[in-house]
Amino acid sequence: MEVEEPYSSVYNEVTARARQELDNDIRPALVTQVENIDEYDTLIVETPIWSSRLAPPVKSFLVINETTTMNNTDKKILSAFSTKFRLFIL
Repeated sequence: MEVEEPYSSVYNEVTARARQELDNDIRPALVTQVENIDEYDTLIVETPIWSSRLAPPVKSFLVINETTTMNNTDKKILSAFSTKFRLFIL
């Protein structure tokens, strides 16, 4: 998912923005849109976990598309999973 205002590549800047978005339930505007989402029977959404919470861009995507999918009388299957990075040193 691409956000309208790209995230910085500077660690302190991106973590400060992420903290602000998470703490204030900010849902950043997205550039990426799924056309014809109502034609899909199943949606699979993967998200990283930011400070033990759903990443704000993913939350934006789900909120934007909730209206589209909920207006359709057909039932949708939403399959979501998250990723967590672990570093193993052998």
